[in-house]
Order: sequence, then structure tokens, then C-alpha cells
Amino acid sequence: DSFFGDSEFIKSVASFIVTEIPIPGSHIFQGFATMILYSGNDIENPLLGGYDTGSKWESYLLSFFVKNPIPFLIFFFSSLFLINYRKRSDLYDKLFLLIPVFFFLVVFMHGTFFGGNRYLLPIYSFLFVFSASLILLRKKIFTLLILFLFTWYILSAILVYPEYIPYFNEFVGMENGYLYSVVDVDMYQDFKKLDSYVEDNNLTYFKMNVTATSKNVYIFDFPYEELPPYEETTGMIIINAYSLIGKDHNRSEEFAWLRKYEPVDRIGYSLLVYNITE
Repeated sequence: DSFFGDSEFIKSVASFIVTEIPIPGSHIFQGFATMILYSGNDIENPLLGGYDTGSKWESYLLSFFVKNPIPFLIFFFSSLFLINYRKRSDLYDKLFLLIPVFFFLVVFMHGTFFGGNRYLLPIYSFLFVFSASLILLRKKIFTLLILFLFTWYILSAILVYPEYIPYFNEFVGMENGYLYSVVDVDMYQDFKKLDSYVEDNNLTYFKMNVTATSKNVYIFDFPYEELPPYEETTGMIIINAYSLIGKDHNRSEEFAWLRKYEPVDRIGYSLLVYNITE
């Protein structure tokens, strides 16, 4: 609403176009529109032990390589490498698929907003179709490679279910994902598991700190003591990845002392449990 100002007429027209007019691939256009709206927002995000500021192309590039299954990366880069082996007519078709991808990357990766791999979703439909053209290379070695990669891809999807939000491929490992890109791990999805975790583990007293955003999203039904920043303490501690790493550089030292310890348990992949005894 704020994007269209106070004009109710423009808002109603925009709402009608988006919600009432059937558009093929409408979600792709919505994805592009979302990036246009957010691309000028310079929002810091914890990344590789630091914070991304200014142009975010390195952040998106890192996210692409560590958030996508390795079989898909092999599919895509193999298709890209073997693009000269196609007939000229097929070559033009495949290059046409890369035009929206190129446009998206050039325009938005140089923006100042990074919201994680989910903001790259509009390009994946084009990349999947482009990568699938590897099947057209009818050679035994390619057939065996495709079967192997396809099996690997399916098994990866099954084994990580339902933890698709914090998924990181084997280059990083899901347990280490928050150390690379917190925004790709912590979307507050694990807070719904807290009640059952507290009950199952008979936690009657513990300290907890979560970001302000997550407090607004969830109301916790159990008693806990607020874990204050900068103050070292002992006992059972539950903290989410954003709080632990620091949502921006101004908050990066709030729990630097806690990062020296290893978590004793995890709730999903975005909530870490510590038992500090000394």
C-alpha cells in the first residue's frame, strides 16, 4: 500500500490486475516485482562472519552455490559448458532461456537488498528447463551421469524433508548454515517447535533470547528468563541464530561470548541450545 501512496484508485486497479486477471507464470512476474520494490533497501545481513553492505552480488552468488543441491549445480554447469554441442536452432532456444536470468542478475544482484536464496526463485524455472536439455545429448556416459544426478537430487530432497528453509548443500552442511548466511536459515520457522521441546525435555527453568521480530510473530506458552545481551551467564540457554550472530553490525557483539561454546542441542536448525556450566 505504501508503494502506491494515498491513491485508492491506483491501489484498486493494481489489486485487480494482480489478483483477478489470469497471467501465465504470474508468480514469476510477482517475484520480479518484489525484487524491484526491495532492491533499493540497504539492509545488513550476517554473512560469512561479517555483514553485507552496499551491492549484494557476492551474497547472492554465495547463496546460489551453497543453497542449491550439488546435482542441480552439476546439471546446470554441464549444460552451460556443453552448449556449443547443440544444433544452431536448439542453441538459440537455450540462449533465449538465459535472457531473463541474465536480466535478473544484472539488475538485482547489484542492488543493495539481500533476502536470501528465496529471492532468486524467479530464475529457477528458466534454469531447470535449460539444465534439462542435457538429456538431449544421447550418449551413454551422459545417460549414466543423468541417472546418477537425478537419483542424488531426489534422495537429497527426501532426506532433508521437511527442513527445506535451512537447507544447505554438502559444501557447507545444514548444521553450519547459520555461520554462512543467517537469513537463509532463520525465518523463525522453528519457534512452533519450542513448546514441545520444552515439554519433552522437562525444562522448568532456562534463559532465552530471540529477535524482536520473532517475538511479534510467536507468543510463547512457557515461562523463561530473558537472556540479556553482553552479560555472560550460566545454565540452560536457548537462542535463535539471528540473536546469536547479531542481526546487524550494531548487535554483533551482544552474544559474542556465547559463540565461543558449542551447542548441546538444536531445535530445527535455527534455534541453538546451550548448557553453560562455568
